[in-house]
Amino acid sequence: MSALSRVGDIGVGVCVCHDHPKHMIGLIATGVTSVSTCYSMQSAIGDIVLGACGHPGIIVSCLTNSSVEGRGMAHIGSVFVGCFNGIVTTGCGSTSGGR
Repeated sequence: MSALSRVGDIGVGVCVCHDHPKHMIGLIATGVTSVSTCYSMQSAIGDIVLGACGHPGIIVSCLTNSSVEGRGMAHIGSVFVGCFNGIVTTGCGSTSGGR
């Protein structure tokens, strides 16, 4: 299984909500509350990735065989779209349920 992404992991992409698109990194800012991955909340479809400029992207792709709180679990390579468009580039391989 691909390494799972979580709050605080990095995404790389382009923010198109500027006069000229800007290449940048961003951080996953939201996650699910019921699953921890390497001591941070697991991210899933619908969670927010904030670009360094503050503009958001929304995670729209996931692992096809894993879900949490009814949403597909995000992983390294998950795509996010919005003002900030790109892919998740960091994650962790260990998951534990509950808090």
